[in-house]
Amino acid sequence: MVIARFLYRIFGRPLRGSLYPPRIVLDRKDRAHYRNVGHTQQLVITGDVMSLSGIIFHDDRKPLARWVGSQRLLRTRMDLLVMGETILERRTGNE
Repeated sequence: MVIARFLYRIFGRPLRGSLYPPRIVLDRKDRAHYRNVGHTQQLVITGDVMSLSGIIFHDDRKPLARWVGSQRLLRTRMDLLVMGETILERRTGNE
């Protein structure tokens, strides 16, 4: 098993920081398996874990228009949630 640190970039420019911890990047099927935990999966490892001496660069080059579109979709979903909460509050008298 090999764990590695990542340096995240957008169009080649490094981000100032990241909240993402190092991740397992190489594993052997006979020494690792995934376990469902809530709404995610957790890697369960048997054996030693070594650190990669270098850093992996993750350079995101998605078009800006795609990101803007995702933000619009998120905003639309948030608006629906707020509207639903407002309707519920009015029905229950908890304004």
